[in-house]
Amino acid sequence: MSALLVVGCAGGIGKAMVLHMAHQFDVLVLADIDVEGVRRVRDEIAAACPECRYMAVHVDIREMESVARLFSEIQAQEIDLTAAVNNAGILGERATLADSNPVEWRNALELNVLGTYHLVKHEIAAMRKTGGGRILNTASEFGARGAVNVSSYVASKHAIIGMTRAAALEVAQSNILINAICPGAIDAGITRKFVDEVEGFLERTTQGIPLRRLGHADEVAKAAAWLLSPDNSYMTGQSIFIDGGNTA
Repeated sequence: MSALLVVGCAGGIGKAMVLHMAHQFDVLVLADIDVEGVRRVRDEIAAACPECRYMAVHVDIREMESVARLFSEIQAQEIDLTAAVNNAGILGERATLADSNPVEWRNALELNVLGTYHLVKHEIAAMRKTGGGRILNTASEFGARGAVNVSSYVASKHAIIGMTRAAALEVAQSNILINAICPGAIDAGITRKFVDEVEGFLERTTQGIPLRRLGHADEVAKAAAWLLSPDNSYMTGQSIFIDGGNTA
């Protein structure tokens, strides 16, 4: 029996991943800090896939105790975790590094980096018990390049890619594959918010993208589905960029 955990699934790319992979796994574990959001996703799955088995769990990945409770609940349901997506994260403060607030910087790193660390640590332990699995960390195109006014976000996404590489080497002989997926400007979440609220944002952004358009959440979900499938049997420690050519 296969089981997929998606953390950060209440909207945007995470929600697209869950809906796209609902039929790919026997059990879905939906986790997010947004309780109402994860319930809405659960209801969508129930309507689209009545035969799917799933559970919805609240988690605050900044807190190791909260993450530990998540995995205790998974174990209590006798679910053997075979795949996981760590998608929770925040953009953080928009300011130059020189003008940034140290508290806001720390908040971004605690959620994006320490939170991912908490999850990967527990996922490795769970997968070692069941003979292996696949882990996918959501980074960003800004894990490979810089950007102005979002230094904490850029730093955190670089760190996630580094963590992915190091962890992949450590657990390769345990049959656990760990990769990072790195979206660019995707028409969902914070990017959609900027499109709706910032005049000229869409035109300026797409003019800088070689494919001259925003990506779609389902395009990221389709790549994630392959990375978490048995078809991916020899790729680990890699960062897959879905950014319209921005990092080419």
